[in-house]
Amino acid sequence: MKKLVYIASGMLLGVILALPLGSAFADQIKSVVGMKITGQYTVKVNGKQLADPAIVAEGKSYAPVRSLVGAVGTGEIIVDNTEKTIDITVESDVPQTSAQETPVQSDTNPYVGLSKEKLLSTKEMFEVMQIGRLEKKIAEDTALIANPLSWTDVNALKENIAKYEVQLAEYTEKLKLVNEAIAALEK
Repeated sequence: MKKLVYIASGMLLGVILALPLGSAFADQIKSVVGMKITGQYTVKVNGKQLADPAIVAEGKSYAPVRSLVGAVGTGEIIVDNTEKTIDITVESDVPQTSAQETPVQSDTNPYVGLSKEKLLSTKEMFEVMQIGRLEKKIAEDTALIANPLSWTDVNALKENIAKYEVQLAEYTEKLKLVNEAIAALEK
């Protein structure tokens, strides 16, 4: 009988301790976990079916980002786990033009032939969201290397800076091409 009382009290204590922690943790997670999924849907972009399906949960659709980016053109998806952001850059395979513009193709500059609005939007995205973000990260990591905390992994920071510098050079080159395409439109 004593064993049964000990087991029951242990289980009761376990449940009591688990409830507040579980609900506090669950409040922090805002995702589709626990939502009622009302359906799984096929996604088509310009008539082409994507390999991955989308789901609908509580009236919102959740589509596969990588498949969508691939369907609308070439692009990059950068997942930043520290800032919890996903930056998407899409470079459409089909030039977008207004009624007054005639598309011009260029083998060396993929941005030639895009509308001025699209070029200006792409330029801003490269300058602010990509180059600015990378320059900020390089500055932050450089500052941490100059004044490392006791737990700072300096070698990992140096590796990160090297990766950021490669990405920065790529986006700087892309920005140069966008500026050339803008200049060609203004001629």
